[in-house]
Amino acid sequence: MDSTYELSTPITGECAFCEVPYQNVPQLHLPSVEGGYTPFRVCPFCHAFIPYYEVKDVSSAERQALFHEEFFGISEAYDSSYLDDTRSIRRIIIDDYPEYFGNKNTEIVCEVGAGRGHLLKALRNEGYCAFGCEFSSKLVAAGRKAYGLPDDVFFPLNAWKFPQYLKEKSINPTVIVFWHVIEHVAGSIELIESIVRVCSTELTVIFQTPLPTPEYVYPEHLFFPSSETYHYISDRLGLEVKLLEIVPYKRFITCVLSNKLIKRGAVIPRQSMDSNWNAFGQLLAQLNEGLIQLDQVTKEQHKAIVSSKQFIERVSTSRRALTLCSKLEELATVLRSALVNRDHAIEDQQPQLRQIRDELIRAEAQLDTLKDVMLGKEANRVT
Repeated sequence: MDSTYELSTPITGECAFCEVPYQNVPQLHLPSVEGGYTPFRVCPFCHAFIPYYEVKDVSSAERQALFHEEFFGISEAYDSSYLDDTRSIRRIIIDDYPEYFGNKNTEIVCEVGAGRGHLLKALRNEGYCAFGCEFSSKLVAAGRKAYGLPDDVFFPLNAWKFPQYLKEKSINPTVIVFWHVIEHVAGSIELIESIVRVCSTELTVIFQTPLPTPEYVYPEHLFFPSSETYHYISDRLGLEVKLLEIVPYKRFITCVLSNKLIKRGAVIPRQSMDSNWNAFGQLLAQLNEGLIQLDQVTKEQHKAIVSSKQFIERVSTSRRALTLCSKLEELATVLRSALVNRDHAIEDQQPQLRQIRDELIRAEAQLDTLKDVMLGKEANRVT
């Protein structure tokens, strides 16, 4: 193929997200992580971008679990990095979206597909009532070992069985988190709806998924939600879009749906999707916008680095000045001590000096007396 993006003959298939059959949908070939090109089509119903991979059976839960176990590396050597993950996930998720997680004293947060458990640990460190499930028992075991999470907080469970678990435990979550999860589950719109049905009537649902840039185009990603996909999910769930934005430096798209009275952030507006060509155009526009934002972020980070370097230089100069001042202060202290010692020495010597002075006065008087006697004797001899 001569071009990066190339259209090919329309095809027929079924959407990996909403599972609605479609016919005569055009394809767009996008670069993949392996360096080749992967055919994409756009679902005319949910507007998700659906890749077509030669690899079969990528949608099985077992294959997905094995992929993530290998991706994260379950080993003793890996355990030490969990703590760094907790700090970074707190900064990336909790600090960036605090209003959407709500009041830590009242909210019940559940994470579907909790992976290594680092978000759960970060949330619980912040005081939230948080729990979650993960299909891979190996990831759960590693997360429990690293974080000491109780069995009822982080447990192995197929996400499709999670609604029944919530019913049996009489738990009504108020916040659900799907953090890089739904794109790994075939037909996940039904999974989302089944979980939402057993949750609190006042609910917030938080998503993040990758954009179809080359580094994320591989078989374990079954589909890529577009901004229109999240508007579609919003309509299906009856929740309002509170946040819908591209994360440029990661090539992700983040969405928050809620019926709570919370602040509405930046929202990519709903587009006219009367044809798949518009959908492809929207995808390319979003990717381009992401690159533009990434470039802007890079420039801002460069400015911040330059500013930090200048600040460090000023601090270094200031430290040298402070070091010199400290040495001068030490010298002044020594001089003050010497002057004090001199004054004390002078005070100690004053009685001796007064005695010597008195003796000199007496000696001078005796000399005067002796002089007078000698003058008298000389006068008598002359007479």
